[in-house]
Amino acid sequence: MLIQKQQEQEAIDYFRNMFMQNKTNYRLLQRLIQLESRFGDKSLVESYIQLAEKHSTNVFDQGLCFCRGIHYKSINESEKALVEFNKSKRASEYREQSVY
Repeated sequence: MLIQKQQEQEAIDYFRNMFMQNKTNYRLLQRLIQLESRFGDKSLVESYIQLAEKHSTNVFDQGLCFCRGIHYKSINESEKALVEFNKSKRASEYREQSVY
C-alpha cells in the first residue's frame, strides 16, 4: 500500500525492519529484494541474502534459492538466476514464479 502512495523508502524500511525480526521469512526477503532492486540500493541486497543464509538451517532451502534467483535476475546474472530458480521450483510454493 505504501508503494501505491509513492512512499517507496517507507515501504523499504518497513520490509527491512520486518526482515530483521525474522531473517528466515523468505516471502519478506523476496519483497525486500524486489523493492531494493526497483527503488533502493541494489548493493544492500547481497547483505540481506547473507544474513538469511547465516540464520538458515539449510542454505539450499527453496525459498532462499528463489530469493537469490530474484537478486541475480535483477543484476543481469541470467545463468546464476536460472540455476537458483531451478533449485527453487522443487517447492510447489515457488514453482510457478520460478518458471516465469
